[in-house]
Amino acid sequence: MTEVYAIAPILDEIKTDENLVKKFNEYLMQENVSAEARLFSFVDHNDPLKMILNYNKQPIKFLLEDGLFGFSIKPKYGYTKDKKTVFLDIKSIIGPTTVPKIAKAPLISNSEIIGSVLKKIVRSETEKIVFMNVHSIATDLGLGMFEELGITFYDAQGYPFKISGGKIGQISSFSYEALDKKWLDYQYLILSDKKELDPLVGEQGISYQNQDLTGASNEIVKVLDRETEKCVQTISRLLNKPSLTEPIASVGNGLGFACLAFMRHVEIIDQLDAFVKLADFEERLQQADYFIIPEKYTTFRQILAEHSVPTMVIKTQSVSSISDNEILLPYFDFTPENMIGIFDYLKIVVRLLYFRSH
Repeated sequence: MTEVYAIAPILDEIKTDENLVKKFNEYLMQENVSAEARLFSFVDHNDPLKMILNYNKQPIKFLLEDGLFGFSIKPKYGYTKDKKTVFLDIKSIIGPTTVPKIAKAPLISNSEIIGSVLKKIVRSETEKIVFMNVHSIATDLGLGMFEELGITFYDAQGYPFKISGGKIGQISSFSYEALDKKWLDYQYLILSDKKELDPLVGEQGISYQNQDLTGASNEIVKVLDRETEKCVQTISRLLNKPSLTEPIASVGNGLGFACLAFMRHVEIIDQLDAFVKLADFEERLQQADYFIIPEKYTTFRQILAEHSVPTMVIKTQSVSSISDNEILLPYFDFTPENMIGIFDYLKIVVRLLYFRSH
């Protein structure tokens, strides 16, 4: 019976790692070892877009745009091979580093630029839009995105006005008239990297919890919380959707709220669970007998621990915490310049396993 050694990215460079695994399989054949090495996709929260596009073997794409308050940004996105799904990195559009700290203005911030980017990257083949890495300094609950896509918001006097974090409480009604109906038909998937979700309003709400992110002072936080509460109550009442007040709507600093409010097909799930779902992860796990993985991929290792997959962890750091399914291998410093050393290290690992039955 052929054993499968799944190797997590060693150098985090697809071509280099693919060549390493290819060379390793050649070695296994020469040694007449009943084993096969397979490269497994990168899995980590640090760059979820890179993670999922690596799995799909597709490149990260960039735009050059004028973002919030006129600062230049480089939105990151990508597609599945058939272009039916587009993945958009929100952090690259309105994340904490897109605006200098001194220039953050939470009362006038909005998510309009997300809508502008979507209009440029959604293709005729697109069926699903995935928002990932949803760290956002926008304080408008994602409503500016839908304003850019065509929804018009009106105040109590019936006048349309431009959405911003400090004005969302003024919403009295809205109209879909200028919205291209195609936006209602897409499937929206919002990925959250927070296990414990915040309520939308109150002292534990997003205005307070995201204060450092948005740059709001203590007094402005109070204003934002009041505006958020009025907005949530109004839109929930107009749409007869009490679920809009639930913590799940707080994902992405409220981006989940707007999507749940106005779109027909919305799912908000844990980022790690999403990868398992999008990448047929569990099915692929069942095909591997052992994993060989650098210590730094903590999120990847979490998945393997949850599935009790025997895992050999290559020590790359000074402090280690090992799960019951893991064994810690000696320290090794992986660099592209030391390919021979990496190859020799992997040969020793597999030979140790191979000799166990002799």
